[in-house]
Amino acid sequence: MTASKLPAEEAEQVSRDLTAFQDEALSGTPRKSVLQVFGDSLQKTADFLGDVGAPIANLVTAVIGLIT
Repeated sequence: MTASKLPAEEAEQVSRDLTAFQDEALSGTPRKSVLQVFGDSLQKTADFLGDVGAPIANLVTAVIGLIT
């Protein structure tokens, strides 16, 4: 992610959210509600980053859509 466009503190938070999102998505029983919370944060960052963030937004949407 192009974290250089973000303030250092916010970039650190996004990094933690991305790791938590990934860990939850790869768990044996991922919880959709948890994915949505971290996904919302990642979506907001992707929107801020514009075209660079579009693949992240698409990935978050796809992953959440896979969880029933």
